[in-house]
Amino acid sequence: MELDDKMSMYSTRDESSSRTASKKEYRGQIIIDAYSYLRTADTMIDEPPLGSLIVMPHGESDCLCQVCRRSPVITWRDKEVPKKATKEQFELFAASPDRLMMCPPRVLGYALKSKTWAQFRIRSCKDAISEQKSYFAEQLQLKDDYKKMLLAVVNSHRGTLRSAEAAPEDAKASLPRSLDVIEGKGKGLAILLHGPPGVGKTLTAESIALATGRSLLTVSVAEIGTAADWAEDRLNIFFVLAARWGAILLVDEADVFLEERTQNDGANRNALVSVLLRCLEYYEGIIFLTTNRITSIDVAVQSRMHIAIQFENLKADQRYAIYKYHLDKVPDVKIKGDRDRLYSEVKSRFCRKRQALNGRQIRNIVSTALSLAGDRERNPDENGPSDGKLRISDLERVHETTTDFLESMKDTMDKWRRKNEALGEDD
Repeated sequence: MELDDKMSMYSTRDESSSRTASKKEYRGQIIIDAYSYLRTADTMIDEPPLGSLIVMPHGESDCLCQVCRRSPVITWRDKEVPKKATKEQFELFAASPDRLMMCPPRVLGYALKSKTWAQFRIRSCKDAISEQKSYFAEQLQLKDDYKKMLLAVVNSHRGTLRSAEAAPEDAKASLPRSLDVIEGKGKGLAILLHGPPGVGKTLTAESIALATGRSLLTVSVAEIGTAADWAEDRLNIFFVLAARWGAILLVDEADVFLEERTQNDGANRNALVSVLLRCLEYYEGIIFLTTNRITSIDVAVQSRMHIAIQFENLKADQRYAIYKYHLDKVPDVKIKGDRDRLYSEVKSRFCRKRQALNGRQIRNIVSTALSLAGDRERNPDENGPSDGKLRISDLERVHETTTDFLESMKDTMDKWRRKNEALGEDD
């Protein structure tokens, strides 16, 4: 689901009030899951976001009638209700539209973009419809063989999980969820993406989620933590949620969980790798891990990966494709002169083999150049007002600044690449 309305009841604490919920703006994908909300939200944050089953003092009620103002109020959040209620009871309750009018006009769930448990207005929710489903196949700068492989394994994982439950007994033999000897192990799908920054590792996970219609649950090492006991609890929470939602779990920059264990490292450092291995063993969902440091990956982690894909520096034609993708979004009225001529200039000036820009840098060049063009329109010089249109000189100015900086950092970057990349190795 997603919200098409900016306002939603968030579960963050309002410091200016004794209440634990405040309204904030949000627009993006959400997961509606009251069950996980009631059992997970209070373990993910310091305080239960909607309060617990407590008696509040007079005057705390939203109702201003004399009865409510003179009576103590018990908050609605009772964990025993969903535990005791059955599906049949809920269906019986919902059978009468009049009964539904007694329910609050909100649902409980998780905001994927802001990573927050919250209440969402029902009127603001709608089915998520992605307009970028074709990006993975048409725009992502990755070998076609890798794309086909990733689509096959992600779609197969989803198909097996859904069809296995409904399949007849005589057909279930052809639908194994796991090839592991031990029951409950080996049902997950782990994919490692490694290579230099800005070449599409994170974008690959994001775009395949769009292409396959899955939600993407992104977590960082900062959110998981680096204390082994705490990290294991947090990882287990994210693993359970991702598997329950059928989402792709993305652990970005997961170096600390992947690096080879040595005797010289501390016990906590080595324990982090063991934590990931234990969690992966019984994980039933899909996980993508990204790293820039493939040379030091632990051998046990390697054996847990179903697929490992190496990303290399972008080639000239790939850089041009990224330039074109971003410039295609600029309306014709905002481009000075002929669009095709602009593209030709970009290809000849900025996409030569010796210039090793990555995708993130190219995006920033186009964005900054558009800002320069807009600034001319807002702040005309001595020559008079400008039309604010993008010129090749805007792109060239920002491109030159970027390449000058990269040249000054060349020795440092070369040293980093030699240390952290395994160039030319087969996956």
